[in-house]
Amino acid sequence: MIQRGSPVTLYHQLKLALCEQIRSRKLAVGAQLPSVRELIRSYKVSLPVVRQAMAELERDGIIRVEQGRGSFVARVPEAGPELAGDSVSRVLFVACSVDQVDPYFSRLLRGVQLEAAQSGTQVTFAHPTPEQPVSWLLHEAGHSAVILTGRITPEDVATVQQHGLSCVLAGDVSGWGIQSHGLTTVANDDFAGGFQAGQYLVRLGHRRFGVMMGEGQYAFWQRRLEGLEAALREAGLALPDCYISYRRQPLPSESARAAAQLLDLTEPPTAIFACNDRLAYGLYACMQERGLRIPDACSVVGFDDLMLSVELSPPLTTIHPDIEAVGQRAMRALRALQAERERAGERIVLPVTLVERGSAAPCPMLISQS
Repeated sequence: MIQRGSPVTLYHQLKLALCEQIRSRKLAVGAQLPSVRELIRSYKVSLPVVRQAMAELERDGIIRVEQGRGSFVARVPEAGPELAGDSVSRVLFVACSVDQVDPYFSRLLRGVQLEAAQSGTQVTFAHPTPEQPVSWLLHEAGHSAVILTGRITPEDVATVQQHGLSCVLAGDVSGWGIQSHGLTTVANDDFAGGFQAGQYLVRLGHRRFGVMMGEGQYAFWQRRLEGLEAALREAGLALPDCYISYRRQPLPSESARAAAQLLDLTEPPTAIFACNDRLAYGLYACMQERGLRIPDACSVVGFDDLMLSVELSPPLTTIHPDIEAVGQRAMRALRALQAERERAGERIVLPVTLVERGSAAPCPMLISQS
């Protein structure tokens, strides 16, 4: 099936499709391939696409071209030689239990696709539902490897392992009790992100901090908080419990209430770490409604570096996790596992960086004392 939105070139997709037909014996050795005109019509591609695909098949010795007669199957291709020695030819990307569209998963998928395009690997996105659980997706898809992300359960992992497929977990998974299953995981360094945010705000002279974060579900919330607290301890500072505002869902209305809880304290924080950018958006809205200016009344640091963050006024200082890199590294790990260059069970943690913009400034109290 030709996927026009895929980063894999159309001619390479056509080449893979024809190889699959030969492997499945739909086109036997010696059989004549459909004509160029028929391929254009069947796959809805252009003449240059067909010519390039046929040229590569001939170069690889999979077909032979006889002038005036057509193209014929010369041999059955091995399992993926046209993929530069990579045995991962079809990967299923499964976003488990995601209740709403989240830019995180689209960025993660893009990273997987970018890496997959380097070897011509086909990637299919799937979102399990009660009617079509992970077991159904694996049975129907016929893929050779799986990348799981989202709210992964031990049952999801067990299902993949029962199918005997190579599997990598992408993103935060430690909160779901599946670390002991011996699978390779790839994630950004959430602890380091919180630590960088804390160090940065301490250097700006802030001594009274607030935190907005989600509760339950994902362990990354706690790791980001722990990173911030470690930076504060290093500076001889503490974070009282009343300065941490938890919300079950990081939605605008919920994050605005979380912001109000902090701003209504007798001694409100001079700096707030929002453990993701969407929480910071609610803080912006709450402060604007109260006539408070950022960073004059309160400095703000987020986490995620979403596209909207640079459009805020002032633009949001935030922690940038390279989510696409997580997807790329997960895809690379799959290939290494298949080629037995890596052993399953490795935990791969990728660095994050603080992006300094306009939402954080020296503490107002520090300025007034100088």
